[in-house]
Amino acid sequence: MLRKDHRHAKLKHKTIRMAKKKSKVSIINLQCKWEYRVMVTNGERKSLQA
Repeated sequence: MLRKDHRHAKLKHKTIRMAKKKSKVSIINLQCKWEYRVMVTNGERKSLQA
């Protein structure tokens, strides 16, 4: 669990850093998308895999 969370944090940091170069607006969009994706993977991982 901890290892997985660490990997997620790394990935999140990477995407936000990439977005910073483009624009500040895309950072907010990315964070929203990221939070939604985390919610989906945490809540519906089993139903998605099935």
